[in-house]
Amino acid sequence: MAQTPTPAALPDSARDPALASEKEAAWSSGLITRQTPGHSKTVDVDIQGAKKLYLNVRNGGGDIAWDHANWLEPTLTNGQKSIALSSLSWKQASAGWGKATVNKSVSGAELLVGGKKYTHGIGTHSNFLIEYELPAGFTRFKATVRLDNAGAAQNTGGTVQFLVFTKNPFKPVPADSVRVEVALQQLGFNSACTIRNLWTGKEVGTFTGKFAPPHVRRHGGKLYRVSAQRNVR
Repeated sequence: MAQTPTPAALPDSARDPALASEKEAAWSSGLITRQTPGHSKTVDVDIQGAKKLYLNVRNGGGDIAWDHANWLEPTLTNGQKSIALSSLSWKQASAGWGKATVNKSVSGAELLVGGKKYTHGIGTHSNFLIEYELPAGFTRFKATVRLDNAGAAQNTGGTVQFLVFTKNPFKPVPADSVRVEVALQQLGFNSACTIRNLWTGKEVGTFTGKFAPPHVRRHGGKLYRVSAQRNVR
């Protein structure tokens, strides 16, 4: 007796590029929460020889609610000359809520932190990454990172981690497509099967043991019907 045709949906082959781990960062704040004294950490990073600077804010646990984060008085220096990083244009920036904002918090308010007003800084929100092309001649990056008042004043959320990278933190992008092999026995077929592409309506062929269709694009899928061949007597 022939088995009931089985739809075989090939899984999405996509995997979005991930960021490098904390261990690969030039500097990490560790976890900063509403319970962290001062809600802040001081940054002082060696950037000698670096051509790029990446500032990253990650969620420290749970969801990203109230992860308002500030880079205060971010400065490039060589001991003799200094320049406010916020005076430079970034190459690209992203934020998990709102958008990265120069000299204001991500909500658009003044950079008012712990009762002190800051005129130079970058307000953002996890998960956030900003990329700068560094001017030549600077050897250190200095700043204060802090959970913004908007996050620190809540009774939920506000858990962040600040990281600094001097090398591209993105891991290699996965292949644009992948060949997905289907073990037909796992679908309950122990003999020859006829496979039909349900989107085109065309029969692909007869297969035994396994089926490996053409490559599946990232964020894509394919749908096939697998039917046991009838025994003709």
